[in-house]
Amino acid sequence: DNDARAFLRGEWALGAGRGSRRVLLFTIGTGIGRAYGTKGRIRRMKKFESPVGWEGRYQRMRDGEDIRALVALVGPKLASIARRHPADVLIIGGGVMRRRGFFTHLRRELRKAGVHESVRQARLGEYSGAIGATLLFRKSA
Repeated sequence: DNDARAFLRGEWALGAGRGSRRVLLFTIGTGIGRAYGTKGRIRRMKKFESPVGWEGRYQRMRDGEDIRALVALVGPKLASIARRHPADVLIIGGGVMRRRGFFTHLRRELRKAGVHESVRQARLGEYSGAIGATLLFRKSA
């Protein structure tokens, strides 16, 4: 499986998405990872496996000082994806979440852009993907 789907699996089973019927996840780190699940199944979506067109711009801005400019770029793009993939919970995780104030500003920007789902920060931290991958192994054993 890929890292975003493994991340979602961990958060859906044991973290921020626990008990939800439909979950959309974004990992914001080196790139922008995406995963979506409904009815207890994580969907394999080809379009989520390729980099987004604006990812190069994101990567150039990612480590800069101005998190508000980064949020202004990322927020509307993620909101557009969220509108096309309705979910009960939108989970956001990844390395950029360590930046002070990023999640608060991003959640505000998503609300402004019309995202009304519950927006939650990933709870399992850097181990979400490993936990999700372990759950995948346990299921197949």
